[in-house]
This record gives sequence, structure tokens and C-alpha cells, in this order.
Amino acid sequence: TMKTLALLFAALFLVIFVASTSATNIKLSTKQQSVLKMQPDGMNCAVCSALVMEVERIIDMGHDNIKGGMKKVCKLFPGSVGKACEAIAATFGDHMIDLVNSKLDPDVICHKISMCDKCHVVQPKSHLNAYYNGEYKAKADHQEVQHMVRQLAAVYLNQFKLLKKQFRRPPTPEKNLDPSRLFDFDGDSFATVRGVPRGAYWKGKDCNDLDKHSHPGVYEHNKILDKNCNGVHGKTKLITGDSYEDKYCNSYEHDRQVFFFGDSASAGFSINAEWLELKNMSQLLKGVVNEFSWPEKAFTSGSDAETEESLLKEFVGHNRCAKEQFQNVAFSGAMMVDLPNQIKYLHSRQDEKIKPALVFIGYVGNDVCEDSLEEMTSAKDFRAGLEEGLRLLDEKLPANSRVVVFSLVDGEILFDHMHDKIHPISTKNIQITYEQFYDFLSCTGLNPCRTWLSTNETLRKATSAHARVLDSVIDDVVANNKYTHFKAASFSFTNLIDEGFKILEQRGKNPSDLINKIDGFHPSLDVGHPIIARVMWDHLLHDWGEDFLGPANPHNEAIIKRFGH
Repeated sequence: TMKTLALLFAALFLVIFVASTSATNIKLSTKQQSVLKMQPDGMNCAVCSALVMEVERIIDMGHDNIKGGMKKVCKLFPGSVGKACEAIAATFGDHMIDLVNSKLDPDVICHKISMCDKCHVVQPKSHLNAYYNGEYKAKADHQEVQHMVRQLAAVYLNQFKLLKKQFRRPPTPEKNLDPSRLFDFDGDSFATVRGVPRGAYWKGKDCNDLDKHSHPGVYEHNKILDKNCNGVHGKTKLITGDSYEDKYCNSYEHDRQVFFFGDSASAGFSINAEWLELKNMSQLLKGVVNEFSWPEKAFTSGSDAETEESLLKEFVGHNRCAKEQFQNVAFSGAMMVDLPNQIKYLHSRQDEKIKPALVFIGYVGNDVCEDSLEEMTSAKDFRAGLEEGLRLLDEKLPANSRVVVFSLVDGEILFDHMHDKIHPISTKNIQITYEQFYDFLSCTGLNPCRTWLSTNETLRKATSAHARVLDSVIDDVVANNKYTHFKAASFSFTNLIDEGFKILEQRGKNPSDLINKIDGFHPSLDVGHPIIARVMWDHLLHDWGEDFLGPANPHNEAIIKRFGH
């Protein structure tokens, strides 16, 4: 699934500063120990290649030796973490730097010390065989380096397993998609703090955490208090006046909240290229805590000051009563079969009247991103997940709601734009294209989307063909079913991406800037997400505006003047 690449990089960075304290307490199964001790490629090869590249990168930065360079980096980390980092540098620094200084690439080095056999990130295997047959003489003690790499690989494997649990589909909404009880005293699933797991960047900010009936999304008639947290409160006249909520919001027939269901794209998943530099490793903690997702910057629910455009920001600009009236319950790795469960995570109580909603459903990749064609979601299961999800929405949503269902992205378009570009894992002396990077990940078993991110054109085309079959299911379900409480429409996510590429070309920019530089698949946070939001909003406004949005709230200026937002 798409989350695998996050685990790969997260585990790589984590392992460097936990290995020395964890390696002596590794608990692996007999099978895992056998894999690490006896077999090249896989985790051993991935860790070895990554370490060689990291050493090369440190040398490129001008450090005389890896131990000195890493010691400076290690001082960025507090306490035992910093000491663990220094121990790593002291233990294997000289050996790795000798290998890298020999001007050989990671393929040759890791092949020579029996970490890699079939897998290679730079050289063809025929070239490696010449070195393996005696042309390469290293100064380092290969057995010691092998032992170091296998120790790291073992810790890496454990970290990979731990992180993978974090990205598994949540078993219960209370435990996984609700904010910490430390930031949600009334238990209504809305947090008062933004920068916490599943906090107020995922759902609107709670304005009264002592009242479970006061939170974003509720239909409000209170004349004094702001029960739905949109910042509109009070009365037009002290004694006899109506509430401003009634005057500015309830009188506007298109007043809605907005919900986002989906996968990593809707959640704002991103791995930053800056994290490839050890000096920025401390920033990784924020990524781990936040599921490597940044909903505050996503094209869906982007809300922070640095985010120029998002569907949420445009939605609030269209209707100032919609401030904080949103829920994003997307998560990495989700597929269409997860839609019914995500809807259960949606906050609503039977004893509460809630606002109608504009709903976006976007599972754009994971149903076809598998290791093989046989593992993809079948059209039957895909249809069942979508139909059940829409049925549940019809039960939960008030009348006058609207639903937009995105089709899958066409990964071939992404591959065409990225395959010959240089991946940021490259160093000054070692240039690696996305094609090489994806083939290496496939060989080591770590490719997040082996069916699309592949140099095998036949496999890519078969994957795209199945994606089109699933797209036809979406179109059929949306067109041929009627719902009591909402109207539904489908929209091509591939068209959003394609229009985004054209916009960048018109601006004289590189179209590949639309895509995340690390994984080569997700939209980039700084360029891709804002452009996708702009394109989608323009379609909503101009193609479906009358039916799905309605005219802008005529009271927007009055709300800004009185309440400042």
C-alpha cells in the first residue's frame, strides 16, 4: 500500500539513533533471524544501500570523516538518544567511510559484503559481478561491517513492524481517529488543540470542551453562546433581538459543513526531502506523531496560515458561517472497503441536529497499489464498499447535503512525468533516477505501489486498466442510485492531476513539481495540493456551483465586519 514508503524512510531515520541501545535486546523470530543472517537483498540490502548513501551525503557536505560529522548531528538529540547516535558513529564510522572513499557506489559495496545480490540501485548486475570476482579490494573489515549492517537491519525490521502497526486500519474510532482525552474533556471527539494526534487540524476546533453538545457542525439556535464554534454568536438586539446565527447562517439555505473521507492523498501524506539530511532528523518526530500526514496543508482540509489554497479555505470564503465546520477522517492506506468504517468515525449523535454537509470521498490509489495484480481490490468488493458507505451516509446526513466521489488516479501519468527525473536520495557522485529507485524498492520488497511504480510497462498498463474498471463502478453507482438526503456526483482525480500539470507548464514551471519528490506518487504539499484544490474548486464553482454550492453567503461581509473572520 501507499504507506510502505513512509515506513521505509521513517524506519531508516529512527534506526540510526536507536540501534546502539536496542540491538542488544532484539527479539526476532527464528525465521527473521535466518533471513537477516543468511539471505542477501531484502532488508539487509535496503539498510546497507541507505547507509552508504548517507555516508556519501555527509562526505559531500564537507565533513572530514563520518564520525566527526555525525557527532555534530548527534548533538541535536537530547540525552540517551544523542549518546546512542554517537555510539553508532564511533562503532562503524571508519569502516563505512573507507568503503565510500574507495569511490565505489552502494551496489558494489553492499554486493561485496554480501548484503545485496540481485538488488541494485545504481549498477547493472553484470557490472557488479566483475567486482565480486576479485577486482575490488576493500580496506575495511568486511565481517565487522556485515555484522553492523545486520544489527541495524534487525533493529530496522523491528522499527518497521512497529510503525506498520501505527498505519494499519484503525480497529476502533475511539482509540485511533479521536483526539487524545487529554485534549477532549467532554468526549465529543473534537479537540481544543491543533498540533496533537487527530486534533483540531483534522476536525474543527472545539470552543467549549466542557459541553459535549457544543462543537463544530451542530445546528445552532442559541441566542447567546456559540454552540457550533463558527465564531458567530450573540443577538441583534439585547432583549428582543434574533440571534446572529439565525440572521447570518440559518437563513442562508446553502449553509453546510464539509467532510473528507479517503486515503493518504486526502490526509495530506508527505515525506519531506529535507529529512534525508541527518541534521534535520529531529523534525521526523513530528511526522511520526502526525502519521506522516499534514491535514492542515492538504488540498482537502488545509487551514494553516502558510496554506494558500484548499477546499476548506475556499469553502469558508464562500460561506463565512462554515468556519471550523469540517471533519477529515481520511488515513493512509485506506481503500474503498474502508468507507463504511470511516463513516462510523464521523461524529454525529442521534440526539443532535447537525448541519447538511458537502462530502468528498477519495480513495485514489490503494485499491490497485499492491505487489501483484491478483491482490488488487475486485470490482465486486469495491462496489460493495462504496454502496454500503453511501447507504450509511444517507442515514447520517441531513437533507440538502451533497457528495462528490473521486475516481482513482492513473499512475501511468505520474510515472511518465517522474521516471527519468533524479531522485533526491542521490548524492553528488551517485545519480539515481526514479526508475532505478522503484526497481530497487521492488527488488527489496519495499515498493509502496509495485503495480504502478515499475519499469514493467505491461504491469503498469494492466494496473491502469483495472483502475478504469473501478472508476466505471463509481460512475455506475453514482449515476444509477437515488438517495433521500443528498445528491451525488463523480469526478476524475486523474483530470485534476492532468490539469495541474498543464497549469505548471503554463507558468513555466516543471510539471513534476506537482509530485512529492521522495515517493514520486503523492501530490507535493507546497505545489501539488494547492493547485489540486484550485482546480477542483473551479470545477465546483463553475460546473456544479448552482446545485452543489449555491451562491456565496450574502452576509459574508457583515460577518467579517462584526466577528473579524
